[in-house]
Amino acid sequence: MLLFAHFALPSWAGLIAMAAVLQAGGDTPALKRVMLGSAFGAVCAWVAALIFLSFGLTGVTEKLFAGAAVIGAVMIGMSLVANLKPFSGAPFSLFGYAATWAYIVQTPGAESQGNLTHPTGDNALLAVLLCMWGGALFGLAAVKLAGVLSKG
Repeated sequence: MLLFAHFALPSWAGLIAMAAVLQAGGDTPALKRVMLGSAFGAVCAWVAALIFLSFGLTGVTEKLFAGAAVIGAVMIGMSLVANLKPFSGAPFSLFGYAATWAYIVQTPGAESQGNLTHPTGDNALLAVLLCMWGGALFGLAAVKLAGVLSKG
């Protein structure tokens, strides 16, 4: 996690994924569900941000209502897709979605279309996925290490 912070990546997103793996059972199937779910949620938030930015709105009120409409529509879509087996880890999708939105809202410049579409560390999708997947892997490794240490 310190490595993520060193590169100004959202280390807190890694902690969310680590906790998700532990909550989901701390095994390889849990890792897969967390990684797929967080990726799906992060992609949904990223797409919602790009849609919202394409409107080119300037007024606070219109941004508020357009943002609510876009977020609501994407959340409905995510809920419908959660009925499909590969995406059945709905809480993990929400973790990825929330972490990506948090990064976009809290990181200066992250809400620009340029940063959202270029493959750099300033891209919310890439930054959050890197940290969440790293955190998920670290969570599984922690469970495995705890198992080895408890047997010794």
